Amino acid sequence: MKPSYYLLVGWALMSGLVGCKQGQNEIDPTPTGRPTEVGQPQGQSISKTIGPEGGTLASVDGKVKLTLPAGALSKATSITIQPITNHAPNGVGLAYRFSPDGTQFAKRATLSFQYEKADISVNDPDVFGVAFQGSDKSWSGVSGVSVDTVARQITVSMAHFSDWSPFEMARLKWIDLEGGPVKDSYVELGASTNLEVSNPVTVVPLPETPGQGNGNNESLIIDVVKWSVVGGDANGTIRSTGTELGQGIDLYKAAYTAPRTYPPSDPITVVAEVTFKNSTKKLYLLKRILIGKDYFTGTFGGEPFNWGTLSYMRTNNVIHIAGWNESPSQSLNILLNDVSLIKPHGKYAYGKKATTGAWAEFSHSYGGFDGWVSAQYDCKALVPWVSNGEVTILQVEEVNGAEYIRGRLTGTFYNLGGYCPGAQLRNKSIEGKFRIRINQ
Repeated sequence: MKPSYYLLVGWALMSGLVGCKQGQNEIDPTPTGRPTEVGQPQGQSISKTIGPEGGTLASVDGKVKLTLPAGALSKATSITIQPITNHAPNGVGLAYRFSPDGTQFAKRATLSFQYEKADISVNDPDVFGVAFQGSDKSWSGVSGVSVDTVARQITVSMAHFSDWSPFEMARLKWIDLEGGPVKDSYVELGASTNLEVSNPVTVVPLPETPGQGNGNNESLIIDVVKWSVVGGDANGTIRSTGTELGQGIDLYKAAYTAPRTYPPSDPITVVAEVTFKNSTKKLYLLKRILIGKDYFTGTFGGEPFNWGTLSYMRTNNVIHIAGWNESPSQSLNILLNDVSLIKPHGKYAYGKKATTGAWAEFSHSYGGFDGWVSAQYDCKALVPWVSNGEVTILQVEEVNGAEYIRGRLTGTFYNLGGYCPGAQLRNKSIEGKFRIRINQ
């Protein structure tokens, strides 16, 4: 069995399920004692003059935001943010240089970092820190760090300008939560899949973590693995299937069974709660499992629909979601405009036309007058009738190496069943839900 790496949750913190960490309020820098290279400029810098009234400045790449409160500066100052190569131990993404170097604030600023999935090992709020590089070129960790793993944002108080970077802390080595569906796959409704946790465990501090030192490896021996499904039986059930003792590696096994209908949470989360014989530490390993094939289903005018072919496309900040059966002419299409690529979750009200807000069309065929849309003029109105419903994006996340979007829609769609001036405006209600893989 190949080794895999999981970040240490430690001391019974169920942090992987919370997704947010609030740090202490005071800054307490701790130097590592070892200098590193100074970062070199990467990409375009940005400057802005900010005075005693305060203000904000974001980096050109959108990954960093600096907020200065009123009273932080005593006079108008030209502030610059420059992305640089990151030489912070275990640094995440690029580092950023804030100048004038050494500027001190009467009131602390707020610094926010945006990180990408590719920049990190595991998206866990308790394994991130923030550090700055001092004049001696060593890095000092600071407290007061807040992490939002949903928005992928790390926030910290800043007392002065220097080179700043987020970083990762320690990992667990030689522990694995294996099994479940393979990449790009799922567990069928009502079907089962096997999971297992392997032993032994070694805690390995990442080399030269800012403020932590190098430390020594710590060997832990598993005592008990307790299995559960977040959300209870509605999201499926899990049971232990025993322990297989081997030479050098022990396997703690379980079988998960999916519900017969789509669960309230999809993907579901299985938790392996691991306790140890020689330590009071407690570890939670999480496994996210997709249930059932993708879907786009609901009712239109009281009649059910269940599209067999599903599509997701994105062009800049516009998302197109579609489903159809025999041909694309028998379909439901949704357009979402001005979608935030960082946080697409939320509610999108229908707009007056296809280029604003949400817009949708339902058609049995493209022949005749069969198109039902979320905004439509009648023969006399100067402004269109607009659906009072909305499209909601509930979730966009990665499962087993693939990304999925999940959401729902409600509303009233309109149809002008003929030519003006005699045609009457008709309407039908719609309710639907979808989960579709995002094209790579």
